[in-house]
Amino acid sequence: MFLFLAIFTTTVSAQFNSKVGYSAMYLNMDKVEDIFQAYSAANQENLAEELSAFTFTHGLELGARYRVGNLSFEFGLISGQGETKATANDGTELRYKASMFDYHFNLVQHIKNFGFGAGVTNQKVRLRKYNAITSKFDNITEEKQWGARVFVQIEVPSRIVSFAIRPYYQFSFDSYATDALANDLSVAQVGNQDLHIYGLSVLFFNGRQAGW
Repeated sequence: MFLFLAIFTTTVSAQFNSKVGYSAMYLNMDKVEDIFQAYSAANQENLAEELSAFTFTHGLELGARYRVGNLSFEFGLISGQGETKATANDGTELRYKASMFDYHFNLVQHIKNFGFGAGVTNQKVRLRKYNAITSKFDNITEEKQWGARVFVQIEVPSRIVSFAIRPYYQFSFDSYATDALANDLSVAQVGNQDLHIYGLSVLFFNGRQAGW
């Protein structure tokens, strides 16, 4: 009887919600910055505008959440992009675009309107260069790494939607190669890039919320 009541209670208190929002991320890109600075130093006399590292990306966050009582399981995707360019004195441009696709699985502990959690991530970073002939961005390099994240959140529920603000810190277990970028700019290699991300997500969870 006790087991039946426990299962019944868990069943009726379970919540499934879709997740949609926006995420802004600050990335440490010291190795990429070293490569861009080396290129700028070698071409200083010919540049009107120098390349800058992809330290800020932003984009959509989508996913779903299954909540049982004060514990929830969540999965999702963050798609962020950033762009940089150098402009020569004659007006020609050198443009790069960085894209990050972050697949994550989170476990969240809720305490009233507050929560804290941790998750496992799979981060795909893609670097592309603009091709003036085709008017498209061509791939320079693409690499995936596993990582982890920790976060806190403040959530305001209602009968039909829940609003949450979530600052987070994320890092990769292994570093990303920068050789392809250095070779493309004809500068010396500087080693691999460790990826650390400081982000802020603004999220909406639809459907009936726990406590209503």
